[in-house]
Amino acid sequence: MRLFKFVILIITFLYYASFAQIKERRTLHPFSGKVVFTGEFGFTHPYTDYLYPVPKLLSRGTIEFYLPVRSSNALGLKVFTGLGNLNSYGRNDEEKFNHPNFNTNIFLLGTGVLYAGRFGYSIPYLSANISHLRINPKNSSGELLKFNKLRKYDLNITMFTLEMGLRFLVEDFWSVNMGLNWNFTNSDFIDDLKKNDQNDQFITLFFGVSLYYSGSKYNDTDGDGVLDCKDVCPNTPKGVQVDEFGCELKRNVKAKKELFSESNKNIIQKNKSIDSTKVSVIKNNQKFKKRIIQDSLKKKPDFKILKKEKYSKKNSAFKRVKLSYNFSKEQKLPGLFFTDGYLYCFQVAAFKTMNSAKRLKNKLKKEGHHPFIVKVVDKNKINWFKVRIGYFKTLQTAKKYKNKYKL
Repeated sequence: MRLFKFVILIITFLYYASFAQIKERRTLHPFSGKVVFTGEFGFTHPYTDYLYPVPKLLSRGTIEFYLPVRSSNALGLKVFTGLGNLNSYGRNDEEKFNHPNFNTNIFLLGTGVLYAGRFGYSIPYLSANISHLRINPKNSSGELLKFNKLRKYDLNITMFTLEMGLRFLVEDFWSVNMGLNWNFTNSDFIDDLKKNDQNDQFITLFFGVSLYYSGSKYNDTDGDGVLDCKDVCPNTPKGVQVDEFGCELKRNVKAKKELFSESNKNIIQKNKSIDSTKVSVIKNNQKFKKRIIQDSLKKKPDFKILKKEKYSKKNSAFKRVKLSYNFSKEQKLPGLFFTDGYLYCFQVAAFKTMNSAKRLKNKLKKEGHHPFIVKVVDKNKINWFKVRIGYFKTLQTAKKYKNKYKL
């Protein structure tokens, strides 16, 4: 009864521990998408028809795989195998107390499912397993016990296991473990003695070391809850709230709009000056037309030359006005900044699909930025959709804007 209360107490503790870290719900579980290799050893404590159990060693090896998740709770699958012994003495047979020993080597091979929570650097977990158990009951001298010698029962039995444990992360790639499991068998002959209808059981208290391997796209290097393959803003500071792209949530959108509007004042003024230049060019063209008409009254003009000259002047004048940023003269500057020699912009992210680029563009636009998308084809003929912000009059203004909002 005391042992039962102790197990219930441990289960209760692990339950509340796994759900206690509400503030870190957005943090990716450290086991997400990882393969875990574990080596363990422990002590067995049998519950059989013998009176006095003797602790014996059991070793176990486990391989686990945890599914990729976006929370602090993880689910996994595992396979395991183990070797050990069960031993007791003080046989109780028909109310007559005898004292031979029973000893059996056990071999187990099984699989199971497990749940792992998170509580700081400790990882509580629960597991349910099913396994094949091989026994061979003998006495203290190594001789087969009576019913085993007569083959009155099957030496291959099925075992169900409930397991709980706690892992303490030492580094990102390894931990030390401790746990307890309760093993239920479908046989009453583990001790070679069938006294009642209650099947034999045993518990194991174990300790071990786990190594974590993750060479997949499910890594989360900065621990912000967004997988590296989807993280637009890597190396986010610890504890910072991020959006679906892994970028820090901005709280002062109004301030960003004001800064952007201030940085664009020069651009607006420049556009006004361009408009005034356009008006002056149109006026000059009108004067040119009047002069041609007046000259035509005196002399028959060459209409082919006139048409060509008028078109070239008009076309060249409007070409300067139409393009405020000349992509054909664009140059790349350090830090993903770009310029055509006149205006400046900077790149936030690059995607292989237009839909991903549009999602980021709409998000930045809602935050008060002025994003746009540029399609680029690389040397391998792969399309890239690059999200940029601009334009700025000077490189210093663009850098100041990017640094302030950590874009």
